[in-house]
Amino acid sequence: MIDITAYSRFGVPVRAIDVARRQHLSLSRTEILLSTLRSACLIRAAKGRRGGYFLAKDPQSMTIKDVFSAVNHTRSRKISMNDLAQEMMDSFENYLRDC
Repeated sequence: MIDITAYSRFGVPVRAIDVARRQHLSLSRTEILLSTLRSACLIRAAKGRRGGYFLAKDPQSMTIKDVFSAVNHTRSRKISMNDLAQEMMDSFENYLRDC
């Protein structure tokens, strides 16, 4: 999400292969993650030769919990967030907002 935010300035979509290279991930793994984020309506895809991915909404309105929930939703082993985990997540989100 950070990669897409940083590199999709001025409405230019970010290609999956570029994300994979910058993040040192395989293209197939990157495409799975992008598909998951797209299904959660966090990013949108533009088709065609100059296609790629860009944010579906203002990054200020997204939270780490949104991303975590989207990725966790597709995993076969769910991670439950108890009160402590929720508090840690909220604290981390506040820290990142302040940055």
